[in-house]
Amino acid sequence: MAKKESGPAVLPEGDPRRLIVFVSLLELDREARLAALERGAEIIAAGQTPLFITDDPDFSIFATRGLLYEYLPPPAEQKRHGAVMKWDQHLVMKLRLLMEKWRPVRVESVGTPLEAFIAKAKPAATAR
Repeated sequence: MAKKESGPAVLPEGDPRRLIVFVSLLELDREARLAALERGAEIIAAGQTPLFITDDPDFSIFATRGLLYEYLPPPAEQKRHGAVMKWDQHLVMKLRLLMEKWRPVRVESVGTPLEAFIAKAKPAATAR
């Protein structure tokens, strides 16, 4: 089976949402996230669809509006499970999977940029 090269792998061929733009809403409080959703048209060009990347487990602001979103665990969650995972490596792998899954045409940041969010992740302590 030939690999589909254009548009997100998760959307059917011909879906009008094929031009995906990742929009980081990482490390924003609820009001800032809501404000970003309201001004989404300023960020996204005509014919493009935003996919919001959030670190807030309350997805209701996206789901009730029918918006696309993906979740990355916030720093507090990373610290809570810090000894179990190498968060920097996990986040890099997760982002690679998201890039392959959605094939964004570009990445925008309203909150912390994706690269900075990953850079903040502390590697798990090594066992001695």
